[in-house]
Amino acid sequence: MSQMKHSFRLICNLFILILLSIAPGLAQEYIIGPEDELEISFWQDPQLNSKVKVNQDGRIVLPIIGSLTASGLKPSDLARIIADKISIYNKSITQASVIVADYGSNKIYISGSVVHTGKYTFEVLPTLWDAILEAGGPSENASLNNVTIIRGGIEKGKRIVVDLSEHLQQGDLDKLPKIYKGDTIYIPSIPGAQQLNRVNSPLGESDMVYIYGEVRQPGNYSIPREMPLVEALAIAGGITERADLSKVRVIMRGKEKPGVAIVDLEDNAKIAGSAPFILRPNDTVIVPLKKASIWSGVLGQGVVQVVASSIAAAITVSLYRRIE
Repeated sequence: MSQMKHSFRLICNLFILILLSIAPGLAQEYIIGPEDELEISFWQDPQLNSKVKVNQDGRIVLPIIGSLTASGLKPSDLARIIADKISIYNKSITQASVIVADYGSNKIYISGSVVHTGKYTFEVLPTLWDAILEAGGPSENASLNNVTIIRGGIEKGKRIVVDLSEHLQQGDLDKLPKIYKGDTIYIPSIPGAQQLNRVNSPLGESDMVYIYGEVRQPGNYSIPREMPLVEALAIAGGITERADLSKVRVIMRGKEKPGVAIVDLEDNAKIAGSAPFILRPNDTVIVPLKKASIWSGVLGQGVVQVVASSIAAAITVSLYRRIE
């Protein structure tokens, strides 16, 4: 009997631990704010379904019910309030659904040298770099050395200048300033910038990738739907002598396989016939700066020569395609 009690207590403790572990995720449900657009539906009476916008006072107006406060509530809480109020007039309705169709209260503005300027709304506000990529990425003449964040909200008007190019080269995007609702991101242009062979690529129908760090011509480039990483580095002018090829970072934003990959081009160079890493549209490549000790020794020099030869071959392939 005591063994059963012990087992029961153990199961209870385990259940509590599980609840505590998922509690933070449950607490992160979106909070409704002004300018959000809500889709409110009643499966028991679809004729009452409506789409409303939360006004600046944080209120919405619904048929039958009238005006009620929505701002500051979670969608699930607002759904319960709506169901309680409408059941007074129609007892057959016991449930309501509230879906945020547009996160108008979580808006930011992106202007300057990006592909698509304008207002953007998000359920969860992105990082500075993800916000720029959401706007189509930096244009071919964008200057990432002095990106400006103009705060909205309680710090309205405060300016933060960010050397985004440096962060990309160092691979420390997690250290970028946070973006808050109401912020404006401004990406300036390089004064008198000459357009490199990027957007108007001779490679045919294509999309953009972003290559930064220890390459000779960092920036955004137009590529086919898929391209080997080594060939993309060749299009960016090749690597510098300070490049750490053992920790090339690829930030993947595609729907199929989002995430971050660390690619060891040194190993690829050593292993004959190894499969190349394939880039896809919207990927970001960051070639980090090597540490002083990485390339010391004969083996390191040999790897440099092999990788350099691979990139030289990729340049030849790229030129051949352009001639075709």
